[in-house]
Amino acid sequence: MVRFILPNEGVAPKDILTGNSWAQALEGGEATGYGTITWQVPKLNYNESLNLNEAAKALGIEDALDPNQADFSPLSDSPLYVSSIHQQSAITMDENGIEAASYTDIAMAGTAMPTDQAEMILDRPFIYVIYVSGLPLFVGVVNAM
Repeated sequence: MVRFILPNEGVAPKDILTGNSWAQALEGGEATGYGTITWQVPKLNYNESLNLNEAAKALGIEDALDPNQADFSPLSDSPLYVSSIHQQSAITMDENGIEAASYTDIAMAGTAMPTDQAEMILDRPFIYVIYVSGLPLFVGVVNAM
C-alpha cells in the first residue's frame, strides 16, 4: 500500500513531518463521497546513504558506540564496540509499481587484535541471503563477477 500526502498550497512537507499533524496525515481522512480522481504521479528514483551514529546517540544508544563503555562480552572474548552505523536505501516508482530496498550495516571494531584469522574470497559464483528480524528477506545468486 502507498499513501500520498499532498500538503495544502503554502505548506511545506517538512511542516507536516515535524508538526503534530503527522499522525493525522498518516491515518488519512474518511471518504465523504464518490467521484473520479485524476492521478499524476511523477516517476522517481531515490537513493540515500546515511550515517546513523548521531541518530543512535540521540535515541540513547551511546554506550555501544563508546570503546570504553561498550559491553559485548557475550559475543566475544575481545573487547568490541560499534564503530559505525550506516544505512543505504533506494526507492524507484514508475508506471510498473514501486520497488524499495534498504540495508543497515553496523560495523564492530575491536580494541584488541583478533586471535584467529579466516579468509573468504568470493571469486566464483556464490549465494547471498539478507536477513531481517531473523527471516530471509532477499536470496540471490551471483554467477558472474
